[in-house]
Amino acid sequence: MRIQSIMSGVVLTAGLMLAGCGGMEPTSEAQQPDLATRKDELPPCSGSEQYSRVFYSDPGFTQEVGRWRCYCGEGSAWVSGQWQGAPYSREEDVLACF
Repeated sequence: MRIQSIMSGVVLTAGLMLAGCGGMEPTSEAQQPDLATRKDELPPCSGSEQYSRVFYSDPGFTQEVGRWRCYCGEGSAWVSGQWQGAPYSREEDVLACF
């Protein structure tokens, strides 16, 4: 009787696995977003200046929530934090590139 219960469980498990229940969906490259068309794509840098754009959640510029960092000769910014949608920002550490 016990062997019959174990065999029933094995058959049920195999059936569920063959039916595809309980597994993760495979991720194909077609489902991956194109980074060039994403809404939150990296902000552009001119390449003629090195600077930080610091984003704040308050008008007094006391609560930093994110920042961009543009370097000389680079076309995209290095980003950190939750800068998208931050209502206040200012540029800091601006240097001309040679």
